[in-house]
Amino acid sequence: MLISFITVIPNTSEEFKESIESVIKQNNYEDYELIVILDKLNHETNMDEYFINLFKKYNNIKLIFNNDRHGSSYSWNLGLDICSGKYVKFISQGDTIDNDFIKSIKKYIEENKNNIDIIEYSFLLKSDKDIQSKSYLEPNKVYNLKEDYKPFAYTNNLLFNKLFKLEIIKNFNFNFRNQVRFDMLFIYKLLSQSKTYLYLNSKNYENIILRPVQYSIFDIVNQWTHIFNYYRRIKKYNEISDYLKYSYYKTILHIWIWTISKTDNKLLIKKALEFANRKYENKKSDFIKNNKVFLESEDLTFKTLAENFSSYYKDKLKNIK
Repeated sequence: MLISFITVIPNTSEEFKESIESVIKQNNYEDYELIVILDKLNHETNMDEYFINLFKKYNNIKLIFNNDRHGSSYSWNLGLDICSGKYVKFISQGDTIDNDFIKSIKKYIEENKNNIDIIEYSFLLKSDKDIQSKSYLEPNKVYNLKEDYKPFAYTNNLLFNKLFKLEIIKNFNFNFRNQVRFDMLFIYKLLSQSKTYLYLNSKNYENIILRPVQYSIFDIVNQWTHIFNYYRRIKKYNEISDYLKYSYYKTILHIWIWTISKTDNKLLIKKALEFANRKYENKKSDFIKNNKVFLESEDLTFKTLAENFSSYYKDKLKNIK
């Protein structure tokens, strides 16, 4: 079996059906399994019947009914415990994959003789205005992670636009920390033990919905201390520190603040700006002058922001008063 899809259903919104249908419409029935975790205290009869009927109809669907609301991390770990595909892919409720997703992924894996550990792909971010994902990784290139560290800097911080080789997850007992949303820690642990990384940019392989964050927004940045410490512990930090720091500062200065700005919560935006400025201001000069990834980066939007963050910070604070 090629892919284990894991999805957590935390509420009764009908959008979950779109995610499920996009998986079961895949052409190659034998090459995947779908693991559905219903993370709810009170299960609704209609919803339960929908999944039970799917379970009866398709013998490649597995169901887990949580007896309480445990959260995504706990549920993802349950899914990992019972999955059996060569690769694992997480799907967020409401997101949909392309009809030929498995066929396309299988093509690239076979072309590279089944020697890919992590696969990242382009997607469309669905919001009030659709946003095309963008990466500065070379399209359709297989990176040797023991020699070329660019994916450590340029990997997208989303969990959902990637496939991970299950063998690595099992061999190193990687899982998610309960009660927090430490997606990037999971991704970077897998990066540390992977040999190959493929970025696909031939088409949009998934529609991902931009929705309000259902956990502490600070989880996005708080996990970076754990990422840095993990790489120090396995003695790889010094070798790739510039790549990790580039990803870290891009996360807190650009992606994180942009995400929070979508909440229209002025107090939260103010706290985030102050946090980012506090973490970055004293490191700014060294980062923009000496970080080799930053100096070579073609991401002019982030470079401009990093070089002028003091002005950006002050202007943003004025606008939210």
